[in-house]
Formats: sequence, C-alpha cells, structure tokens
Amino acid sequence: MSQSTPIKIILIDDHPLVLEGIRSVLETFGHIEVLGAASSAKQGLKIALSGKPDVVLMDINMPEMNGIDAIEVFKEQLPQTRLLMLSMHDSREYISTSTMYGASGYLLKDVSTDEIVHAIETVAAGGTYFSTGAAQALMLKSPNRISKHRLRPASRPCFCWWRRACPIEMLRKNSKFLYAQWKLTAKTSRKS
Repeated sequence: MSQSTPIKIILIDDHPLVLEGIRSVLETFGHIEVLGAASSAKQGLKIALSGKPDVVLMDINMPEMNGIDAIEVFKEQLPQTRLLMLSMHDSREYISTSTMYGASGYLLKDVSTDEIVHAIETVAAGGTYFSTGAAQALMLKSPNRISKHRLRPASRPCFCWWRRACPIEMLRKNSKFLYAQWKLTAKTSRKS
C-alpha cells in the first residue's frame, strides 16, 4: 500500500453512538477512507464484499453473528482484509480466540483516537496490534481467569481448549522455561 493510497476501512458495531463517533473521528484523517459502517457483521460483510476494505474494525458482541464467528467468514470470503477487534472485553479467552481465528489485533474501547489510528495503520501495513490493556490481559499469570461475559449468541460451546492451542500461551510457557535455564546457566558460569 503506497503512501498516497488511503487505508480503506469498514466499521462494525451494534451501538450507533460508538459507530458514528468512531466514524466521524476517522473521517477527519486524510489517509483513512471509511467505506461504510454497519450495525451487524452480516451488514458489514455486504459492504466489505463490494468495497474490498484493507481493514475491518469490528466489535465482538453483536446480534445475529458475534465478531469471533464473523472473523472466520471474513477470512474465508475476503482473505486479504485485515481484521481489528474493538471490544470492552479484556478477557484472555476473547483476545486469544480472536487472534486464533485470524484477527490481526485487538483494541479495548478505552483507547484514544490516536491509538485507534495507529492500530489501523499498523494492521493495514501487515502488522499486528494489541492495545496495552489487551496485551496485559494476555500476559496475566492466572490462566484460569474467565470472563463474566459470554458471546451472544452462544455459538461457541467452550473456550477451554485455547490454552493448548494459543501461540502466545506457548510462547509465555517457553519463555519461563528459557528464563529458568538461563538463570541456571548464569549461576553456574559465575561459580566457574
């Protein structure tokens, strides 16, 4: 994507105030073109199929189809489009499941406009982006932390399997192992 080509984006959120607020702010940036806004994933997909966005900024809890289910549909029908989740949920299960299904990033709704724009730019350029709150939730030491909130509709029976499959979780476990090995090596080498 060249500097002169604007980043094409679609916004999906079932709260009109959030949707219009984000849209009005993003439209003030010359390098971002808002192709449309939708209150459901199905409406957003229709807009996306005709507009071919670079990025979709999408909520998780929505009627008809939740954002996590929508990730799969978007990835299947528009594999080049990058998905950036925007949610109030700071639960590890939501964040890691979103990324496992193909989202390129996750923002909590308490972020600033500047951070949303930075995340859109990063994801559009092929990178990944997690807001500070999302990254902290992923790195919590308590793996049994379960969100009080559940997806609507309850189309996912259980997220218990995510700990075995999540690359971030594997990285965290491997990091602890490597750190323990390094400490042993460092102690041993000091005694020599």
